[in-house]
Amino acid sequence: HLNGPVHMMTARKRVRPLPVQQLSVRHYVDHSSSDPSSRQSSSDHSSPDLPSTSAGPSRKRRREQGRRIDGVESAVTALTERVAELERDNQRLKGTVSVKSQRVDRLQHGMSRMQREMRQMRRFWFYDRVRVGRLEVAM
Repeated sequence: HLNGPVHMMTARKRVRPLPVQQLSVRHYVDHSSSDPSSRQSSSDHSSPDLPSTSAGPSRKRRREQGRRIDGVESAVTALTERVAELERDNQRLKGTVSVKSQRVDRLQHGMSRMQREMRQMRRFWFYDRVRVGRLEVAM
């Protein structure tokens, strides 16, 4: 390059996860109604004597979870529709391949029949020549 080396800068681009990756939705599980001995999770470091101050997920968090679930449902619906579309295309292509395969089979059978007929014609020609030769010798 005339102006010396050129340094290319690349911009980092934020990439959102694919709809399939959004399927891992975290759910809030309330252990307070289950066995009291299993109330404490491995991430909870408070003493067992103190009651928990959290009564559950906040309203905002519940809304976000609802949106995530709606997003997952729409992603699943879109993926299901795409799978159905691809299956229809696959069936159509299988049918096309089947028709082509049948045509090839018919052509191959026709060619092998023609080859058998050609061999038969050569045999007839050969034996006709042999008979003609015998007739010429006999005369």
